[in-house]
Amino acid sequence: MEALILNTETETNDIHRIIQYFAIFNFPLTLEEVFYFYSGDLNLEAMALVLGDMRDAGLVLQSGLYYYGMKCSADCIKEREICAARAQQLLPRARRVGNFISLFPFVKFVGISGSLSKGHAKANTDFDFFIITAPNTLWICRTILHLFKKCTFLFGLQHWFCMNYFIDAHHLELEEKNMFTQIELATLIPLNNPNLFTYFLLKNDLSNIHKISLNVPEDSFVKVYEKLFQRVKNKWLQPLNLFLMRLTDNKWRKKWRKKNFPEDEYDLCFKTTENVSKNHPKNYQKRILELIDKH
Repeated sequence: MEALILNTETETNDIHRIIQYFAIFNFPLTLEEVFYFYSGDLNLEAMALVLGDMRDAGLVLQSGLYYYGMKCSADCIKEREICAARAQQLLPRARRVGNFISLFPFVKFVGISGSLSKGHAKANTDFDFFIITAPNTLWICRTILHLFKKCTFLFGLQHWFCMNYFIDAHHLELEEKNMFTQIELATLIPLNNPNLFTYFLLKNDLSNIHKISLNVPEDSFVKVYEKLFQRVKNKWLQPLNLFLMRLTDNKWRKKWRKKNFPEDEYDLCFKTTENVSKNHPKNYQKRILELIDKH
């Protein structure tokens, strides 16, 4: 009787959306993983009952510990387990690379993002990093790191240094709030500065924030940390920071126009502001959200 009460249309739709999101990547999920990304009030036992009803209704498929969408291939579980084993091998190396990046000037936080942060690594996978910089230094920091990255091409190691998203420590709230950004933030693997990471997650009000182990009292932490951290300004670096931002933006726009890509998509693929740098030329966010809406 409890399952019938809990299994509402909203809950079913929310859970189905999570599974369909990962089906885009041919990625089956365990019960615990579905529960982690779910923002509602169901406990783990109730979640298992709802998933059982969804399986019986033909909304999702189940094999052993895994639940997956209809769009997943027949060998998705085998592929996931192979990729999971590879990810475990690569994560220590990615951590070392990320810790190395954290030593560069103006880097305040580094987190592993992308597929590796989800325990999934295909052959020749990239190491993706999300970086928070000191205030008014984002474009200085990014320029230094990308000048260094040019050297890694000499040794074929450029795929270890995919630094595609930078954000200023005084402007931590993302403009885009959707399923893509929620899952990316919820799966970030922090490598340093746990206080700043906690502050960042709280500022973005993740729907499943209660599932993430923050190890701090939320209410008092934000007030105290914000007072301490907001003192750092670096205003004297702002002119150089803005100059490098405009220089980079001009370069990217020329490349974008040369490839005849839609002009109206540029700002989403290459978010270029004083406080944010996003370099996603393939516009994965838009493509993934469109695929979800079709399911």
